[in-house]
Amino acid sequence: MVTGSAARSRAVSGAVGATLLAGVLTYVLLAIVSRSLTDAAFDRFSVFWALSLLVGFGAFAAVEQEIARASAAGADARTATRAPLRTVAVLAVVATAVAAGVGIATIGGGSTVMLVALAALGPVSAVQFLARGFMLGARRLRPYAIVLAGDAVLRVALAAAVAAVLAGSVGLADPDAAGWFALALCAAILLAHAWVLAGLRGAPRPAAIERRAASRAVVALLGAGVVSQLLLNAGPLLIEAADAGVGAAGAFQATFNVARIPLFVLVPLQGLLLAPFVRLFDHGERSGARRMLVRLVAAAVLVSLVGAVVAWAIGPWVVELVFGEGRALAGGLTAVLVAGACLNAGLVILTQALIALRRHRFASVAWLVALAAAVIGGVSAAGATGDMVAAVSIAFALGSAAGLATAAVELTRAASRPEEVV
Repeated sequence: MVTGSAARSRAVSGAVGATLLAGVLTYVLLAIVSRSLTDAAFDRFSVFWALSLLVGFGAFAAVEQEIARASAAGADARTATRAPLRTVAVLAVVATAVAAGVGIATIGGGSTVMLVALAALGPVSAVQFLARGFMLGARRLRPYAIVLAGDAVLRVALAAAVAAVLAGSVGLADPDAAGWFALALCAAILLAHAWVLAGLRGAPRPAAIERRAASRAVVALLGAGVVSQLLLNAGPLLIEAADAGVGAAGAFQATFNVARIPLFVLVPLQGLLLAPFVRLFDHGERSGARRMLVRLVAAAVLVSLVGAVVAWAIGPWVVELVFGEGRALAGGLTAVLVAGACLNAGLVILTQALIALRRHRFASVAWLVALAAAVIGGVSAAGATGDMVAAVSIAFALGSAAGLATAAVELTRAASRPEEVV
């Protein structure tokens, strides 16, 4: 006979396995795109890819996190999902306008297909994260795993179809080539997630107080989401806007995609971290929580140092193996990006702990400190080196380190003070 805890353990293992599969298939997807496009077209797609992550995880991950947190605290998952719908609708409109505006400013408006893909980012991301939040809140981890895996498989399948069509035509240098890959990505996400929201039919209408509480929590988390994704994904946008040369944005994006392997695994799973942290803190095990958090910080620092050494030695070779010749940055910059990604992963975990403690605003503060440190470090590096790619790489690592330190300090204080601060 399978106990409830054993069944849940299996379900969590399935979700983790699906996330790992999705991470692997993400690299298959990006390899297909990289090897199908010219340097200039891959620069365009890299900007779109960065915007898709910025809009999705920046604007809407807060919705997933709040649904998961509220459900773990005892709210009905369907009601918790419906509560922030008005806020989500506003976010979708704003995200669409921002994505289209930034996309046109950085890569131009010469591709109608790319413009359609940019306009779709807001609504598609809203559906994606509402669905994920609902499944996590309802503890439907098996469907969650199926959706994650199905989304990744659909992305690869549609990208392969686009690549096959482009390979049989003369359109590789066409401005629309990158746009078709971008549109295929949006279609895959929508197909994988839209059906989940049918489970909201018949859900009790949330009370006004529940809607207001959900909106406040989402807005409080929104700053952390946007800032964290700016830190992670502004690089290609800045490099392309600075006109650092054809292929520069694509090479940075390809190298960073390899460097951020821990984040490709961790970020989709961050909602899963909330329920264990909520149980740990609500059951009064704060001394154990503090010991665990100290170990997490130490592990993040140690892994970043080891990862940097390995990346310096073999990082460029790995990047070119996956993405093709000429897509890698130098070993030193690869090492900086790997170290920054490991520190950033630690920051993601610690901010989930802050959210579980209902310190939403302090989670935002940690990310704001990270962004401020990145801006200061990036400007200084740009002035010293005159190299925008190097400046962006250094800024990311410095910002991640500063944010991790800030979150660790606040958690040490918060774990000994049980009062609620949203």
